[in-house]
Amino acid sequence: MALTISFHMVGVDWVTAFVDSGPYFTTYAGRDVAQECPHSDLKKLYLMKGFHAGTVFCNSVHVRSVDGTDPVAVGAATREGRRRCLKLSQFLKSEVVGIEGAFMSLLLPTVGVRVTR
Repeated sequence: MALTISFHMVGVDWVTAFVDSGPYFTTYAGRDVAQECPHSDLKKLYLMKGFHAGTVFCNSVHVRSVDGTDPVAVGAATREGRRRCLKLSQFLKSEVVGIEGAFMSLLLPTVGVRVTR
């Protein structure tokens, strides 16, 4: 199972960003996976309206093939995950209507490990 890391975007226009997209934004993810942009593990974008107006929760960043029991490997996965979050936030701003004026916020400090064995 992949390790995950999530973040929020602030300043999103919900009306335009969520028109006909569903929660997975497959049009954007499907088009850019072939280009490995924002990252090769991206199969779909999972974006959900946040609790506060104009915020979006993004739980789309996965880092695979990591030993969740090895703290050095988890540290490396955290660095890679944070890099991917930044790249994904830049992609969202440039490609998704309604998110172009937003900024990344609340980046988690480490990856989440759900299964280790």
